[in-house]
Amino acid sequence: MSHDADQRQVFRNSANTPLLFCLSGTGTTRCADLIVQNGGKVSPRVTKLVDYLIECSAIQGPIGYTGKVETAEKYLIPYLSMSYIQDCIQRGTIIRDFEPYRMVCVFMFVLTENRRWFVTLDQ
Repeated sequence: MSHDADQRQVFRNSANTPLLFCLSGTGTTRCADLIVQNGGKVSPRVTKLVDYLIECSAIQGPIGYTGKVETAEKYLIPYLSMSYIQDCIQRGTIIRDFEPYRMVCVFMFVLTENRRWFVTLDQ
C-alpha cells in the first residue's frame, strides 16, 4: 500500500485540491505533520493563496503583532486556533463554521517602545 493511500484527505477542497495552511507560534512541526497526514499543504509564509493561518501555540499573554497576522488580515485569511485542525481531523471533514475557532486580536500600544502588541483569546 502506498504512503498516499494511508493518508486521510480531510484538508481538501471540493475540487480535491489540498488546502494551504500557514502556521504561527510554537508547536508548528506537530501541526504541520497533522495537516500533511490529512491531505493539506503547509506554506512557510502567508500569501494570498493561503486558506488559513493557524496558531499552533497556547497563548498565555501579550505577544508581538506578527507579520503573518497582519498579512492574513490584509488578504482576509481566517486566523484560527489549533483546535480547528484537531476538530476537523476528528470529524473527518473540513468544518465550514470556523467562527468558534477564530483567534481574537485585542490591540494595545506600548508607548515606551512604540510597538504594537496584541493578546489572542482562543474562544
